[in-house]
Amino acid sequence: MVLVDSLKAKAIDLNPVFSTKYRFFSTHEFASIKSENAKGCIFKSHLMYDKSPQDLSKYKGVYLLRDGRDSMLSYYFYNVKHKGYTESWDVFFDRYFERKHPLNYREKVLLKLMSGWGENVQSYLNRPSVKILRYEDLVADPVNQVKNMIDFLGLNYDDYKDGILANLQKSNESLNNKAKRDQDERKRGTVGSWSDFYSEEQNIAFISRYGKLLEQFGYLKP
Repeated sequence: MVLVDSLKAKAIDLNPVFSTKYRFFSTHEFASIKSENAKGCIFKSHLMYDKSPQDLSKYKGVYLLRDGRDSMLSYYFYNVKHKGYTESWDVFFDRYFERKHPLNYREKVLLKLMSGWGENVQSYLNRPSVKILRYEDLVADPVNQVKNMIDFLGLNYDDYKDGILANLQKSNESLNNKAKRDQDERKRGTVGSWSDFYSEEQNIAFISRYGKLLEQFGYLKP
């Protein structure tokens, strides 16, 4: 079983729920597992479909889709918090979207494996073994969305129901306890927070490149 991308949304953390029955593997670990031994494994990745270390058509998976503008903003705050990135959002946008600044070796490798938001999304569309799950729907209705995901994976929802509800409550309490966090940091998981950071020119540039996908998944009115 393969779970594509992170199923850890701000509304619910599924990792503890599944880890009682399944083992989580990193991309490198998953690459060394033979397909016949992969049953009972969970693989989490941000790679493009054809960049996976294994043939994903052999497994069922869930692709967590998010408005690309929010996704890019979240990646910016991730780099600020965990990678020591000190430049402004505008410089970050120019570097990663407009390619106006040279990328370092790590950034070039990640770009090759993950590509841009739209290219990554496109690589998972029309795959019978992959269910597309919108992050925004998961945040708005986590219990039912997780149930739909579990049904798609061929699992028994009742086996996970108690763990899901418990972790949903725990996650919500954790968010409430961190209500005094830095405002910008909180926006990492907030739906639609891109509008507080993108300039009109940046939004137009993003729509110009990925407008059809944004519209297809309800992030842009036709």
